[in-house]
Amino acid sequence: MLVVDLDGTLRPPDGRFDPADLEALHRAGERGVLRILATGRSLASLRRAIEGVGLPVDVLVFSSGAGICTAGGQLLACRNLDARQVAGLVEDLTEAGLDFSLHAPIPDSHRFAVVRASGQPNADLDRRLATAGEDYLELDARSGFGPAAQIIAVLPPPAAGRMTALRAMLNDFSVVRTTSPVDGRSVWIEIFAQGVSKGAACAELAARHGCDAADALAIGNDYNDLDMLRWAGRARVVDGAPAELRAEFASVAGCTQGGAAEAIDAWLAEMTGDRR
Repeated sequence: MLVVDLDGTLRPPDGRFDPADLEALHRAGERGVLRILATGRSLASLRRAIEGVGLPVDVLVFSSGAGICTAGGQLLACRNLDARQVAGLVEDLTEAGLDFSLHAPIPDSHRFAVVRASGQPNADLDRRLATAGEDYLELDARSGFGPAAQIIAVLPPPAAGRMTALRAMLNDFSVVRTTSPVDGRSVWIEIFAQGVSKGAACAELAARHGCDAADALAIGNDYNDLDMLRWAGRARVVDGAPAELRAEFASVAGCTQGGAAEAIDAWLAEMTGDRR
């Protein structure tokens, strides 16, 4: 079983996938490996990002594990926050003075509404809204927000001082830290139903397909890959990952230098005893 993160691991900022990575994924498939693409993107955003690439994967884990579907689009699992949970989170995050977005239930989590409670500029959120188009929803708070796939609190830098308090406040939920894909500096705190993560989705798929974590390879590049990397028997991060991840996991070449292919081919060779 092979699980690969998308942005910054397999897909560089310019969207030009390295042919070496795609060929390595093909080779893994030919060897009977279950190939999983795991991303924090919504399903719609993921589809846009890989359109026309012919990405050779079997399963898509999206919204950081809140949704799982086959590469052909068959929904296998979804985990949403219920309306009661959302109402409580909206109240708590508003009182904490945070800016955040609420995302429609799986599989439509690309659609979102925004609550601004900080009273401060938030350039990362502004840029995100500037490109949202029809994905941005206008919601009336008085009518309630209903269920949601996730809530994302957007913390402009420096954010470290707020994270410990946030995690304590949100201990009944799955909380995933990731670096903003918009400005590359702000911190996104993604809030999901309890138990949602890339690693949990991998474990569910492993059980479904009779795979063992010890025989799995995971490749990532950011904090939201952490539990997935820790779950797999073999884990690699691409060059450019945060220092904390590079200290814990072995590194391969960067996203634009075939790092995923390097990790996959070494793993396949080890499985067959080819040490050349």
